[in-house]
This record gives sequence, structure tokens and C-alpha cells, in this order.
Amino acid sequence: MKLNIRVGGAAGQGMQTIGQVLSKTFARGGLEVFAVMDYQSRIRGGHNYFQIRVADNNINAKSDAVDILVSLDEATIELDRGDVREGGIIINDGEACALVDGEGGVRCLSIPFAKLALDAAGDKLYSNSVAVGAVLGFIGYDMDILYKVLEDFFSHKKGSEVAENNIKASKAGLVLAKELNVDLGVDKIEYRNTIKMLINGNDAIALGALAAGCKFFSSYPMTPSTSIFVAAAKYSHDFGAIVEQAEDEIAAMNMIIGAAYAGTRSMTTTSGGGFCLMVEALGFSAIAEIPVVIVNSQRSGPSTGLPTRTEQGDLLFAINASHGDFVHAVLAPSSPLDAFHLTVKAFEIADKYQIPVVILDDQFLADTLVTVDAFDVSSIKPNRCIMSNDELAALEIYNRYEVTDSGVSPRALPGQSEHVVVSDSDEHTKDGHLTEDLQAAMEQKKKRARKLEQLSCDIELPKLYGHPEAKHTLITWGSTFGVAKELLEQKSCCGNFNIINITEVWPLNGEFFTENLRGKKGITVEGNSTGQMARLIRQVSGVEVDSILRYDGRPFSIEYLEEKLKERGICHD
Repeated sequence: MKLNIRVGGAAGQGMQTIGQVLSKTFARGGLEVFAVMDYQSRIRGGHNYFQIRVADNNINAKSDAVDILVSLDEATIELDRGDVREGGIIINDGEACALVDGEGGVRCLSIPFAKLALDAAGDKLYSNSVAVGAVLGFIGYDMDILYKVLEDFFSHKKGSEVAENNIKASKAGLVLAKELNVDLGVDKIEYRNTIKMLINGNDAIALGALAAGCKFFSSYPMTPSTSIFVAAAKYSHDFGAIVEQAEDEIAAMNMIIGAAYAGTRSMTTTSGGGFCLMVEALGFSAIAEIPVVIVNSQRSGPSTGLPTRTEQGDLLFAINASHGDFVHAVLAPSSPLDAFHLTVKAFEIADKYQIPVVILDDQFLADTLVTVDAFDVSSIKPNRCIMSNDELAALEIYNRYEVTDSGVSPRALPGQSEHVVVSDSDEHTKDGHLTEDLQAAMEQKKKRARKLEQLSCDIELPKLYGHPEAKHTLITWGSTFGVAKELLEQKSCCGNFNIINITEVWPLNGEFFTENLRGKKGITVEGNSTGQMARLIRQVSGVEVDSILRYDGRPFSIEYLEEKLKERGICHD
């Protein structure tokens, strides 16, 4: 069973409530959910939608082919009707449908949500639950699951009376759906007694940070990264963490450096414009060798750009941020599951090599709700890589920046012992004091550079999916992997390409691409206008690859990528 439901309307009409309730209800039935939010940068008005794709097997991407369109305003019918498949339905909020029923093979139904809500629950504010009940009624879903979700969703926020009224409203929608008796051609729903989490990429990052032992978060709110900060605050008391809203991104970055210097695992979250403000302090953390983790949740740029839209335009910026040469790592999760585990790894790498680590997600990954198995935390054992008290006591002299073969100096914390821990933003001698001695400065630069060799060994190589001998290779990174993976499994494309997916993007191993792209046509799939990953691959390996790009603020959908592959003769009808 596969079903694609889109709820469209203006900001402030409650689309998120409908979308979240439907997503939770499907997940509680053991089904797979992939739910996408598309919203404008405004509190009221504009055109927005919440889309839920549900199936009884794995789904990894957004689809533009809509089965049920719930229209909360006339603009939704005008703007989204073209995405409704033949045989699908439009449920219109009102007394009359603006479309001719049956036009283009689409059934258009008018359901007076507000009137039904007023009659059933005494207030038109419950009209969204009427819509939810109608949608689930059309597909014959188990309504007992919905009623439990509504009770859980509203009881703790607004009380049992509000929850009960929402249930009454949903029953009114169900009754009308049964009376209309529309056949959507949906397969019988097979419920599964499985428990899965419904989570987005940003919440997964927050949980990964807390699981890794992060005790200090400092951020300035910036879409689409803010929900990481909010989730960390929500769970902070359970983990003994402190969450601080800074006055700006510069302060946030310097705060986490200070906390990390004192020995606390620390993180800041931002988007591209905020990351711009952080890069001087990023260099400070590098020269002072203070481990920190920064999340750059990418959105369309430059400047304010499209603040609620997705893009992958910060890859090269993250790799080259701040001035001077220094070692750091850049990770780019492909899914909420990746986001959780890569965040844990980011803290381990940061501590082990005393470097800054940047996590790149994007608005699409940040906000998309996906069903996943519970995160396995059994193997998470934070290794702080800090000297023990006994080790420090055995030293007559402690040098914070001792020159070592590995490039990693022994790290002690200020106040941990009688030894003084000196750090600053200038070049320094091995004891941490600033210097103009050029020989000492070169020794420190060489020492820090030596970290790269071992760090490169700890960075996981890209993963290959599909037949190794396929003539074409799609190269994905971050959130573009899911759509390519789903197309790989479709018959129209099967066997014509394989996939290389990159989640640990810097340092990037050039030999991997030299070996795996020999005799093949490589094509990056990325959400920017210049093919930044293609340029990076060429830089590290000399291998030329083509690109399929999208940079209109929308994520790659199955239909969009499939059309681009058809143009290249890789997929067929």
C-alpha cells in the first residue's frame, strides 16, 4: 500500500496539526511514513503544505504524485491541482468545489469542515480534526488509532475536554466520508504491531548530541536550525545539559569554545548566514585546538535568500571556512538515522583530534518526519581523550601544545591540577604562550597538520549501492541519497546505475573515486547551482563528473530526478 496525502493552505490554518496527527496515526499503525513540510517565511498567509507519504514498505523520498489533496483555501486548488494523479481526489474546505468534479480524472469533493466541527464539537476551531477524520475514512483506516493519537496529542497541551472535542469532530468527518463512499483504489491496509519513532533530522541531531554527552548548547535562533536548539532544551533536564540562547551567532560560537576549553562537550546550531558570523571563532577553536561541534542547517542563499527553503549550497564554504590552513571535519547525514549517529561521531572526532567539526544538514532533512527504528545507543561510550589526574601528577612540566608525532597534544583542563593550561588565538609555543618565533610557529603548524593523516583513516569511505558494474554512477551526499535509492529500486531504472553516497565529506578520499569511477559516467545529484560536490571530487581525484542540480528551494522528488535521468537515457518509461 502506498498513499500520498497533501494538506495545503495559508500559514496559520493548522496544516502542521493535520499533518502531524496523520503522520503519528499512520506510524502507530506500523506503517512507514515520509512527511515533508513546505512553508513560506511568514506567520500568516502565503501558500504552504504538509505532505505525508505512507506505505507498508520502506520509503525514502518525496513524491509529487498526490492521491488526496486537502485544500484549506482556494489557492491550494489552483497551485497544487496539477500534482493530483488521475483517480485521486481533492477535498475542498467549503460548500462548493471550485473545480468541475471529474475534470482531468480527479474527483473533487466539498466538505464544510467548519460547519461540521461546529455541529459536532461546538466550535469551528476543530475543523482540522474533521479533515483528518474524512481522510482516514476515505481509506478505511482504523479510527481507534486516530482517537488515541488525538487524545495523546491534545490532552497534555490543552486538556481532556479539547481532546474529546477533537475526537468528536473527527467522527463527523468519518461519517461524511462513509456517506460519500469514494473508491481511491487503495490496497487493504496491513497493520503491523511494530513500534517505530517518528522523527525529523534536527531532532535526531539533538538526541545524538545529548547521547554523546554534550552538556552545553549555545545558539541564536535561525531557520531551519532552531528546532535542534528547541529539542535540546526540551530534553536538557533529563541529560543535565545547559541550553543558552545567545545574543548573536558570534557570541554563541565563542560561548561553546569557552565551555569546551573548560572540559564540556559543546555544540552550536545555525544556518548559512549565522555560520558566516562564526568563521573567525571557528579558526580560534582550530588554533587553540579546542574541540567543538557546529551544525549548519543549510537553506537557500546568499544573504537571507529563501529562509525556509532547502539547498546544499554551503559545502565548499564549510570545507574552506575561516582563514589559514587547519584540519577539521565536515559530516553530512542522509537521514535521521545518519543524523543521530554522525552527531555522536562528530563529538568523538572533535575530542580525539581537538578540532572543530561541522555537521551539514539542510531544511529538507531538518524538517522531514520519517519512521525509523529506535536508535541503538548500546555502543555509545564517549571517549573524552582528556589526561587523567594521575597522568598530570606524574608530570613535572605540562605543555598544552607539546609537539607529538600524531599532531595531537595531551589535553588537560584548567583547574584539573596545579599545572597551568594556557590557550590563546595567536600562534604559540608548546606551553601555550603567544610567540613571534617563526620556527616555533612552523612547528605548531606542522604539528596540527599531522592530524590529517589519522583523521582521514577515521573518516568512513563513501558507500556503494547497486551493481558495481553499472555504466552510470549517481553520486549523492546528504539528503539527496534517499530519492536516488528509491529510484534505484524501481524497474524503469534498475541496473542502469548505481549510487555512491557520501556522508563523511571532509577529508574526502580521492583514490576512492579514481577506483570506483573508472570506465563509468559519474553524475552528482545535489541541491545547488554550481555542482559543488562535483568540483570537490575533481579537486581531490582529478576525475571529471557531471551533475544533476536543483536549486529552486525545493527538494529532489522522485519524479524530478527520474525525468532528469530519462533525459540522459538512464531511466525509461
